[in-house]
Amino acid sequence: MRSVTAIVAHCKVGAALLFCALSGQAATEAPIDPMALYQAHCAACHDGKVPRAPHMITFSTIGSAAVLTAMNEGVMRSQASALSATEREVLAGFLAGEAMAPPKPIMACTQPMAPLARDDESAMQGWGGDARNRRHAAASSTGLTRDNVEQLALKWVFAYPSALRARSQPLVHDGVVFVGSQSGDIYALDLATGCAHWTYSAGAEVRSSLSLGHISGQPNPVLYMGDFSATVHAVDALDGSLVWRTAVGDHPDATITGSPKLHDGTLYVPMSSSEWATAADPGYACCTFQGGVVAVDAVSGELRWRNHVIDEPAVETSEKNPFGALRKGPAGAPVWNSPTIDADRGVLYVGTGEGYTSPAANTSDAVLAFSLETGERQWAKQLLGGDAWNMACFIGEAANCPEEDGPDLDIGASTILWSDGDRDYLLVGQKSGDVYALDPDKNGAVLWRNKVGRGGFLGGVHWGMSADDASLFVPIADTTVTGRFTGVVSPGIHALDPTSGERQWYTPSTADCEGKAPIPVCDQGMSAAITSTDGLVFAGSLDGNLNVYDSVSGEVIWSFDTFGEFESVSGDMALGGSIESDGPVLYQGHVLINSGYQFGSRMPGNALMVFSLPPVGSLAKGQNNE
Repeated sequence: MRSVTAIVAHCKVGAALLFCALSGQAATEAPIDPMALYQAHCAACHDGKVPRAPHMITFSTIGSAAVLTAMNEGVMRSQASALSATEREVLAGFLAGEAMAPPKPIMACTQPMAPLARDDESAMQGWGGDARNRRHAAASSTGLTRDNVEQLALKWVFAYPSALRARSQPLVHDGVVFVGSQSGDIYALDLATGCAHWTYSAGAEVRSSLSLGHISGQPNPVLYMGDFSATVHAVDALDGSLVWRTAVGDHPDATITGSPKLHDGTLYVPMSSSEWATAADPGYACCTFQGGVVAVDAVSGELRWRNHVIDEPAVETSEKNPFGALRKGPAGAPVWNSPTIDADRGVLYVGTGEGYTSPAANTSDAVLAFSLETGERQWAKQLLGGDAWNMACFIGEAANCPEEDGPDLDIGASTILWSDGDRDYLLVGQKSGDVYALDPDKNGAVLWRNKVGRGGFLGGVHWGMSADDASLFVPIADTTVTGRFTGVVSPGIHALDPTSGERQWYTPSTADCEGKAPIPVCDQGMSAAITSTDGLVFAGSLDGNLNVYDSVSGEVIWSFDTFGEFESVSGDMALGGSIESDGPVLYQGHVLINSGYQFGSRMPGNALMVFSLPPVGSLAKGQNNE
């Protein structure tokens, strides 16, 4: 979750980027300053002074197209009538945090994609790499070892068009990279060259990783993904054609942030929402989102089951907020991590976020177990009670802020199901900086707990840990987005014994922020998910650095700064920034990482970077695009 000051900072960054992009116009045309447009035409209402007007912080969640439509033909048509068409486009892009300058066409492949292998043993399967979300791949499939990792070199860079954040974790299968984007486009990129075999438009931002599977009667592998409008798509991986599309949201603000998990013919979809931002509007009747998981048939797209974080839907109360809007409740909590599959016990596990209303539900900041077959909740283990928060807590009037006012310490990272051969452990990381091992056979009873970070809005543990056979690797951010969290910080990588929680080693991260601060915000926190292979741990940080650690000693043995401009395969410039959200992908001597995360005042960017071992291109199928 983000503070107003952080988003205002991000808007200043967006203004600067758009101003620079537009300054290349003909000398006879004055460049357009989007911040000046906002102050002149929008601020009086959208800085929180008019109860029914949505606060400016909400625009970054809906996209420039929706904002532009409202100004051209919607509810803001009258207010925007004094603006030219160009000014409206600039303002829409600024409010949504998106680059509006037209990108160069992406480089298309000159040869058709070769038939895809049905299976690829080298590929990481979706977000967590496997059903148990260990985010670990054997060296036999990654081709990366302690002896050769220092030879990694940048192979090519892809610039996501019309984007200032890159957060959809790539999926590599049989030498093709499948990845989503802020614009809602899905790309099939050749791993050898970066050219695009095809593009599919989902219609809304794709934040999650894609999954790949097979449908009876369908000759080609099928890609599955969820978008920001809470729609699930199934697409033919060979040509990008639509197989089916299903809307799974049951709330106006429902969205999909966590990656759906494909298992045994069913796609399990975590349900989150943007109601935390909608609640910033003092006139909004807050809040009603229940959160939960949806199971969708992988063949047909039909809904198999749905279950919520909170059982009873919200109802209207007799209480009103200071602006006269009736309060609603109780609300549940979002699920924005990829489910963990426990096939032996027939259940899946998810972590939940904070509650949106007071009192917070007893299933907020909790780990929940649902039946794979029916969706029935098997058990719930709350790890932090009384955590209710929404964006209204940062608005001057705070009309919809729950009395608890946070502290907003979700379980955002996917749980990891880990075994030592004798028993199973469910490993959990929380934004509070706490790491737990739960007993899956005793309704989530706590086996051990270790607080390794101070915690904060970006973690503590934010997006994802990794585990090999001997260690649990824990990235800690401990960033200072607001002054609420105080105390000793420990950003970097912590290695813990999965059976006891005892620390094996800790390597602090060091800020590399010269020329990158103070706007946008730059620090060394490790908020993004991390990935390991035998002997190595790969981790990116908010200052844009990608590091490789020795998994036994914690020594940093390779590093690359992704911040700045890089020439893309299409000939334009890709912008690297903060590494946030998704983690590194390892595949046959390659490392893939997204760089750039404009939301929350972090350093914006639109770069997909691919590194490889020499000889370049020898490990993946490619083609001549000369």
